[in-house]
Amino acid sequence: MKPLVYYASKSSQIETFRIGNSYLPIDIRDRYENIRILKITTLEQLKAKLLQVIVIALVVSFFKKAITINIQNSTDMLILAISILIVALSGYLLHLQSHNSSEKTSE
Repeated sequence: MKPLVYYASKSSQIETFRIGNSYLPIDIRDRYENIRILKITTLEQLKAKLLQVIVIALVVSFFKKAITINIQNSTDMLILAISILIVALSGYLLHLQSHNSSEKTSE
């Protein structure tokens, strides 16, 4: 089996892979164009990303504690169900907020 050798040219944005004696050019100009998870251009976008990170950390810690809850009666079960519903609602509202802010920036 012949080794795969990688060559990259910074000026042309075309990566070339060498397989044996032949070269395989791959165009990477628009490869990362659609990845916008860390593309932050305004202070509002930064605040939204930080809010998402904080909410995810709180959700993880909530479920870590929810696993160890000792349910003794139906009231405990009802409180746990309501708290899970609130966590799900906060995730949905966070999704709506980020979706609306992305629509505003694309206009």
